Amino acid sequence: MVLKFGEDLDPLLKNVFTATSHGDQLYLYTLASIESGRTVTAAGSDGGEIFTADLTTDTGYASAFCAAPDGSVYYCETYDQPDENGSSANVYRFHVLDSTGNAKRIFTIDELKEASNGNVISMRFGGDGNLYLLVQTYNLGYPYTTIYVTDTEGNLKGKFSGEKEQLVITEMLVTSEAQRAVCINADSDYVIVNLDLEKQLMTEEFRLTQEDSMAEDIVCGTGEYDLYYIREKTVYGYNAADGSETAIVSVDSDDVEPIVTFVDSGKRALCTTYDQETGKTGVSIFEKG
Repeated sequence: MVLKFGEDLDPLLKNVFTATSHGDQLYLYTLASIESGRTVTAAGSDGGEIFTADLTTDTGYASAFCAAPDGSVYYCETYDQPDENGSSANVYRFHVLDSTGNAKRIFTIDELKEASNGNVISMRFGGDGNLYLLVQTYNLGYPYTTIYVTDTEGNLKGKFSGEKEQLVITEMLVTSEAQRAVCINADSDYVIVNLDLEKQLMTEEFRLTQEDSMAEDIVCGTGEYDLYYIREKTVYGYNAADGSETAIVSVDSDDVEPIVTFVDSGKRALCTTYDQETGKTGVSIFEKG
């Protein structure tokens, strides 16, 4: 364990945390509730705070956020606005902060009007410089997950629903190295796909059958392995070529309950932590070796 910060965050927000890496720089972000809304705190590879900034919203709340390659922060403001029939509908606006936490601009994504009965679950920048959004909507009470891809101005570049491939999207694995997703097929196998913008298709890279997979949770990450997952409080890296797995780091801790959110360079696991005795949350890094 080499880094802690944000130890007095609201326990209800222990899962609202993200991390990413661009080049040699690792960025850690965590949210906290305050009386006027939410704040975001960013820390760098050395554990030092980069900035703390208010996620300003006019009528809604900051529902998802991510870091761009230049260190700026993009976040989604979600708010309720009645539609033409008077029914409740979600509307989304996207705010941009520069690398020091100052507000730069706001934009909208026209195509998200069709997701007015859903939510933006997560956001990430890919190595192609595009913004990837994991969006969940509902139809007759059933959830449907779609990945929208836009440029930095909110112009749609692609959309992946899994309908053409007969797959159900469950997770988005988008990093500075690859743009992929985890899907489930009709046999309940995990299918790892590449998000091919040129073909507008999700192309299969490999799959894990129910018999093969012992993963309790799949985690986004960078490095030499094709997939990262958790089993019995240990982070594993999976090699698709020969089906082997390598134990990277144990996140077992007597003091806190860790939840892995990102694996950096295949060598360290970034976790949110929750202390059941004190009710405090924080962020810790568990390093290999």
